[in-house]
Amino acid sequence: MISGKSSAGLDKKKAWLGKYYIHLTLRHIVQPRTAYQEGFRQSEGIHTYSKGHLRNARPSETAKLSIIIESPPLICHGDPTNSVGALFSGRLQFTIGEHTRPIEIIKLNLTLAIRLTTVKPVVKGCPSCASRVEELSNWNFITRPMYLTLGHHEFPFSYLFPGQLPAFCNTPLGGIAYVLSAQAEDIVGRSYSSTMPLHIKRALPQGNETSLLYTFPRTNLTSHVIVPSVVHPMGSFPVRVALSGVMDKGKPNRNHLYIQNVKWHIKEHVKIVSHPCSKHASKSQAEGVIHRTTRVIGRNKKSNGSRYKLDSGSDEISLQFEASIDYTREPVCDVADSKGLEVKHSLIIELIAAERNAWITATSSPAIVLRMCSGLRMSERSGLGISWDEEVPPIYNDVPPGPPDYTAMETPVRYLGASRRLTLPECDF
Repeated sequence: MISGKSSAGLDKKKAWLGKYYIHLTLRHIVQPRTAYQEGFRQSEGIHTYSKGHLRNARPSETAKLSIIIESPPLICHGDPTNSVGALFSGRLQFTIGEHTRPIEIIKLNLTLAIRLTTVKPVVKGCPSCASRVEELSNWNFITRPMYLTLGHHEFPFSYLFPGQLPAFCNTPLGGIAYVLSAQAEDIVGRSYSSTMPLHIKRALPQGNETSLLYTFPRTNLTSHVIVPSVVHPMGSFPVRVALSGVMDKGKPNRNHLYIQNVKWHIKEHVKIVSHPCSKHASKSQAEGVIHRTTRVIGRNKKSNGSRYKLDSGSDEISLQFEASIDYTREPVCDVADSKGLEVKHSLIIELIAAERNAWITATSSPAIVLRMCSGLRMSERSGLGISWDEEVPPIYNDVPPGPPDYTAMETPVRYLGASRRLTLPECDF
């Protein structure tokens, strides 16, 4: 006899086996159906997101937002006071790739901003004190939702950079940068972005050479230094020095100066004003803190006294040498005092001379150091030196006439009847 307890356990086991057999029977039907639905969703570009992760969902890899630049390199020709600026144009491109359904976007804008950063902010660790952002222009391309289908969708834009804006630079104390930022958002909350930095340069035209006159106290010496009006970060430039009054005519032995060594170096002077943010502004620091630094970006030393000897009967020494800037030091071109940043350059020349008797080869007095300082204007090369306002294309009235037309040549033509055939001797080869 089977007890009631054992019969109840047997019934439970039979029920469990029945459910297991039903599961094995329907598995080959349920699983392919689920895989088919998932494959169909992926082929149609349908993405499922939970409610909590909808805002943090990553955008589709086949949809991309990019910026295309059409204009040539941005160069402001001339000084900030008289420059016409640089014309900038481009296209904002939204690309919808394959296997992606049309996207409905509700936001598409582009922002152009200038950013001034400082290495030594008023409050260390405050990002607002270390960087200031000023918006120059903003483009809002859509005012209502828009459907974007497969392909490239382009939105043109243009901007005229004013000539008084400073050029892009990066100094040991801080820098100035220009940034284009594009933002897009679709109806389901996915965001797309693209960022592109812009390098704006300034080119100064070449002019007459700069001539400087120096007088040295307690002596009769006068020097005349001639340097180019504009120098460039790469390449060398000539420097001419004329030293007059080297002969002491009042002494019977006719002492004169003899150039022993020529030293020169180029310095870069940077000044930046660190402004506090609105949170840390106070009366004592309302105007900002000024920081200065100076570094050498080029130097050389020549020792060739025989090259600069005094000619017989002359009262002047003329010398010339080539100076250059060390491009590996990453020099910065001149920046006018704008947005709190200023960059200048100077050339320091040192002539080491000794007084020598015209009849005695030995030096009769200790060496004399003649130091001269000349300002340099450094900018990028201007290339053709043509600004955007001078590149106007010709209009139809200015286009010259085309080439002459072809004139008809009068040649005899022989017409033959339709029934007559050409024989071999009558054919012209």
